[in-house]
Amino acid sequence: MKSSSARFNNDKTNSNNMKKSLFIFCLVCISSAVLAQPKWGSEWKLFGANYVFDEEMDEGLKLETNFIRDIAVDKNGDIYFASGNRLILYKDKKYNVYKTKSYGSPKYVNSVAINSKGTLYVGTNKGLYTFNGSDFVHVSLPGVSNVAEIAINKDDHVYVSGFSSDAINASGAGLSVYDGTEWKNYNTKNSELPYRFVEDMAFDKDGNVWMSVGLEDRGVVKFDGQTWLFFNSENSGLKSNTVRDIEFDSENNAWFCTPKGVAKYNGQEWYTYGLKDLLYGTMFSQLTKWVDIPDLMSIAIDENDVAWIGTEGEGVIRIQGDGKSQISVDNSPLTSNYIRKIYVDHENRKWFLTGMMAENWGDRFFKDMDEASGSFKGAVMYKDPDYGHYPDWSIMNTFTSDQPGNNFYSLQNTGDGSMWMATAGFGAVEYKEGKWNIYQDPNRGITGEMLNCLTVGPNGECYAGAQMKGLYKKEGNELIQKPKEEFGYKNKNIKDLLVDDEGYLWVAHIAGVDRCKDGKCDQFNKKNGLLSNNVFYLKQDSKGRVLITTTKGVSIYDHGSWSSWDKKANGLLGYVYDVTEDANGTFWAGTGKGLFKLDGDQWKKVEVTGEGIPKYITVQCIDVDANGKLWIGAQTNGLFTYDGNKWQHFNWENSGVIFAKIWDVEIADNGDVWISMEEGGTISSGNSYSAGSTPATAPDPGYEIKQKIKKFDPSASLVIYKGNN
Repeated sequence: MKSSSARFNNDKTNSNNMKKSLFIFCLVCISSAVLAQPKWGSEWKLFGANYVFDEEMDEGLKLETNFIRDIAVDKNGDIYFASGNRLILYKDKKYNVYKTKSYGSPKYVNSVAINSKGTLYVGTNKGLYTFNGSDFVHVSLPGVSNVAEIAINKDDHVYVSGFSSDAINASGAGLSVYDGTEWKNYNTKNSELPYRFVEDMAFDKDGNVWMSVGLEDRGVVKFDGQTWLFFNSENSGLKSNTVRDIEFDSENNAWFCTPKGVAKYNGQEWYTYGLKDLLYGTMFSQLTKWVDIPDLMSIAIDENDVAWIGTEGEGVIRIQGDGKSQISVDNSPLTSNYIRKIYVDHENRKWFLTGMMAENWGDRFFKDMDEASGSFKGAVMYKDPDYGHYPDWSIMNTFTSDQPGNNFYSLQNTGDGSMWMATAGFGAVEYKEGKWNIYQDPNRGITGEMLNCLTVGPNGECYAGAQMKGLYKKEGNELIQKPKEEFGYKNKNIKDLLVDDEGYLWVAHIAGVDRCKDGKCDQFNKKNGLLSNNVFYLKQDSKGRVLITTTKGVSIYDHGSWSSWDKKANGLLGYVYDVTEDANGTFWAGTGKGLFKLDGDQWKKVEVTGEGIPKYITVQCIDVDANGKLWIGAQTNGLFTYDGNKWQHFNWENSGVIFAKIWDVEIADNGDVWISMEEGGTISSGNSYSAGSTPATAPDPGYEIKQKIKKFDPSASLVIYKGNN
């Protein structure tokens, strides 16, 4: 296996090709009134023995094998496949199969790589060839007769490894290097290369070449052109001498993929990521403690320093900081969960070559593996979703950030530069100074805590609530579950939490509200203060009153006495989901009937006006910025603002509000607007055909792939608006 930095052309120019979307939407460009399509989604291409999927299914375009030994992508995005004994170019949605006699009539094409000038190097069992787009030229190089691996550095120096011949008893031929002028072979007799077999090669930022050596079981060698430096499990932080892949990130950290984990080396210190750390708790993960842990087979680092790890049976693990996700056959268009090689091209697209490792090392280069395993399913190209259409809007999910997940149901700005969040399955999260601090229950199990609310008190105390799992409290770096029998709250199906300015913890649940302090809880329901036991949210106003929104209106607790705002007495219509107070002391309420403003003791509905703005909104949440502008999250049609005179609507057509259901809106200390959202309502990308249902006409394979693409992309995100607030 070769380094992605060596394999692909170094041209970093962004592609001008339009990115293909999973959402088919029309974008109204207000400045020019020109219609365009916002392409928010990921891009996938599939190449195999039976078809190509490139926007559409083409069952007439076949590689005729699912065992692809290698690929290279040129600066135009055209793809060269090393497929069986053939070199195949995919260009303009067509295959061009080159005549094998042009490059020695080989039995196998093992490796391909492209230099910065666009010259293609082709490694076969009959030797090394170059290709300039029209002619193949045999390269006479010392030592290596049967080429296994090719790597090319930034100076176009070529490194080749392989065997002394193409016979079954061939011996390892060391490393042959072209320095721009001449070829030289390094072997165990004329150099300090410790073993004659050289496999994966990668280049660090200083131009040194790193190689896994032996029969993939003798560790790693670093070579700077003169000195050989040897690393193994006895003299380094490598936990295994079996190193299957080597990569370097932008900070020149070396990453080594071994069957049982990943080692990272910064030149001084070693860090190890075990299989359990990498696999358990990833988004989408199907692993449990009863499932055999798979081996790791490959690794690649993309231009954003995201690590992509190929596994033997569990798909791809994606690691970005502390954020992890898992891509598999079950949740994506990936065709196999066996990922033998991963490469990243100059457009930051990821290429997954599927299939298992050959059991015998020599079989990788002397045996046709096409029928060896059902897990050989061709090549899959994947490109991350594109969220760069609106610079003022940062769309944050596990594709764009190292956040632990995508579903956030409650946000709280604590006034000290921190934003706190309750997440679905990833605990309580604090974002501060660009870092995600994650607090989880050590006994959370596979599904996690599934939090739906959170509160941070004036003294920094943090509580979180879960549906059906009850109350949690942050203690140190962990969330500790607080059983209702011990803490005193009445019901563990918690809806919202609030720590008031007197230090009382308010717990809203499906049976009312509890007010707790010092191990004692006072319980309130519709018999002793509440308008309804069906409570939504808790807020405290500038007078210290606790406002409790319900299906019947707002119940108000004022230091021991109760009052309320409701439909009959105060004109407050619909279920009341949220209520807030602006800097002038004016109260606003969001209900199932829209936005209301308190005038005296009566609530008046604020009519929604403006061309193209929906007239009817169901308000889920409200916050007020420093300029007095209301930010209003709707349940079904995105985000709205209201400044007292003018309404504005934000959705996928004009902003980063790509999903319809807004769970919460919170203004940060610096004025940024944080929005948690997910699919739902009128902006959803959902499709009428879903898993488990069958349309009147059974979908063709291309239709099925499109559905998988749509369902793969995150259905929830955090969004930060950084406009002039």
